[in-house]
Amino acid sequence: MSAQGADNFDARLDRLTCLAEANVQALTELHTLAAVHFRSLDALCGQIADTNRSVQTLSEMIATQSRDLQAIACNVENLVDSYIQQALSLQSGVERRTETLHAVTARRHDALHGEIRAIREDTRQLQSENQQILQLLQKQ
Repeated sequence: MSAQGADNFDARLDRLTCLAEANVQALTELHTLAAVHFRSLDALCGQIADTNRSVQTLSEMIATQSRDLQAIACNVENLVDSYIQQALSLQSGVERRTETLHAVTARRHDALHGEIRAIREDTRQLQSENQQILQLLQKQ
């Protein structure tokens, strides 16, 4: 190999060495950035896992509350049905009592009218007797 060829070879070797060193430095920086990103992704995965657990917990709470609300709705429905039955029973009782009171009132009304007629008849008879007594007294 000639001296010039050796110099060219050395120059190329120096450039290749510089390029290799630059590549090593770039790869080292990329490795560092990749490690930082990996840690960030790992932390993000942890946050996602925490969020998923929270969502699962909330989902279970919602399911429990939903069951509780369904039970409450069923109880309210049963109470309303019971109140309706009680109201219907009370209404029926009131209607029976009202009918009884009407019948009793009608009988009493008829009885009072009978007594009033008897009192009027007695009053007419007493007036007639009083008239006769007055006539007899006036004749004496």
